[in-house]
Amino acid sequence: NVALHWVRDEDVAPLYEHLRAISLAEPDVGSVADVGSCPGAESCKLAVTQSRGAAQLLGDAFRADRAFIDRAAGLGIRISGCPNGCGLHHVAPIGFQGGMRKIGGRAAPFYTVYAGAAVEGDATFGRIIGKVPARRVVDVVQALVASYEEKRLPGERADEYLARASTAELRAVVAPIEAIDGDSVTPEDFIDIGDQEAFRGETSEGECAS
Repeated sequence: NVALHWVRDEDVAPLYEHLRAISLAEPDVGSVADVGSCPGAESCKLAVTQSRGAAQLLGDAFRADRAFIDRAAGLGIRISGCPNGCGLHHVAPIGFQGGMRKIGGRAAPFYTVYAGAAVEGDATFGRIIGKVPARRVVDVVQALVASYEEKRLPGERADEYLARASTAELRAVVAPIEAIDGDSVTPEDFIDIGDQEAFRGETSEGECAS
């Protein structure tokens, strides 16, 4: 979130090209496609999941659906690779906290889903509404937006609906997505997003340990 002031007209195009070269020219800042995350297991020894991979998956999915960005006005997403919460998942309208669950004796990457946090006025933390396989995070957001469109009040934004809706109501939305067992699991469910090898869910002492 950097603002560059007083750029001369003739320098705008070269500046844009330089920003694009370092992946800082993405559109839709502040939208549902502008997903924030901590570094995750890519570099943090305490992280359980590849939170950057999940953020990339969500951002790419929503940038490919321009209408969805407009439908989800006011909605922000934050992701943390572990309970330490460096990605600030607990204070976002929708938050994902990395974890794991065993399916048939094998570890698989999962995300605990938080919803309804608000930082304006009387600040509130997000409420836990489910725990889903890592590769279903896009489904979660789409389902919550569909529920918002069905039940919103006049003039209500998506984040305001999530803050107003009961925990039971939101859990009912996520419940079909988190249902998984040995019969419905796929080989991809055992590989974290952005990874190539089978998920192990190992952590060790890292920079957050102090």
